[in-house]
Amino acid sequence: MLLTNFARASIASAATAAAVSSSGISISRTDAASATDHLSAGRAHLLRGSGHQLISQEQDCHCPACANTDPATAAAADGPAVRSSVESSPSVPAIPRQVFMTTRDKQNMARWEQRNFEKCTRMNPGWRFVVYDDIDMEEYVRATFPGILDTWRFLKNTVEKKDVWSYLIIYDKGGLFLDTDIDCRVPIDRWDQPYGHSSRGLIGVEINKPQEDYLQFTNWCFAFAPRHPILYATIALVLQKIAQLRVTPTNVDSVFLTGPTVFSRAVMDYMAMYGLDRTAVREGGDFQTGDVRLLGVNRFAPLQSHSHATMDCHSPEIFVIHQFSGRWRQEYKWYTADGSRPKGAWVPPAKPAHWRPPCWEDLRETSTL
Repeated sequence: MLLTNFARASIASAATAAAVSSSGISISRTDAASATDHLSAGRAHLLRGSGHQLISQEQDCHCPACANTDPATAAAADGPAVRSSVESSPSVPAIPRQVFMTTRDKQNMARWEQRNFEKCTRMNPGWRFVVYDDIDMEEYVRATFPGILDTWRFLKNTVEKKDVWSYLIIYDKGGLFLDTDIDCRVPIDRWDQPYGHSSRGLIGVEINKPQEDYLQFTNWCFAFAPRHPILYATIALVLQKIAQLRVTPTNVDSVFLTGPTVFSRAVMDYMAMYGLDRTAVREGGDFQTGDVRLLGVNRFAPLQSHSHATMDCHSPEIFVIHQFSGRWRQEYKWYTADGSRPKGAWVPPAKPAHWRPPCWEDLRETSTL
């Protein structure tokens, strides 16, 4: 009950006027700062009334292919593409053995995306992989969270919609979210194996800069059991930020609107509730806080020129390599009053046609494509 009440607190304190039904949530006039204050203090306030929840417990899957574990049948069905193994799992984990990914058009994935996908599925027999594209994501939100569809459609950029969708679907169904520019290096079952697959959340450090008092967690790779309060709080924060943006244009970009900055705030509030000081996390290594495992920077975010990340493609500490395809930055639509790019906004040069991800040779050697 503690976690259930904690999750409800993240919305109860955030929404002063919320219309919540069994088919979705619609929040207006939110104050997520108040919500996270309550989270940090560990207060567990119930939502007013009865039956208030983020989504219906009965709603499990609204896309025909989602529930299909037969690849042949899934390929013929409308909706997300599904691939899974018929091998039995050695144990029942807290986090469901399913992976959710998204790409612009699953029928026309980039070659490096295809290689990443093929490698990861081969490495993880017993895990079910579901790939959504832009059309699938909107259909999922429309069917499962109709109360926020208008907010979803306000967003100008696919990268932001992807962020929101990833929080919603993992909150709803549980499992692992992976960006398609991820090179899997260690089977997923090993990530939590030392802890008996008992963790209800797996989160990786992305940026760890003690000298700047800056700590950030990856939102390109995370895993949770269904209905986890960290995702509940993240969704509340995102809705609050979007509500503010609709009233007041600003130069905010997706990192701060829907991305890792927002997600990291929810994680650090959860840490504070369970007494884990961010200073301890900055020292490196893996940590437990509540029912969540916080993984050191080399697990999900190696090959960076900061945060003491390893630059060795073959380091045994690495679980995945994020390839930083960064396609969204070149085409980003801003939320300034006139829609123009803010002065001084950083936009990296576009990737050349011959671009290859980090450690590409390793990926090519292990790929059948």
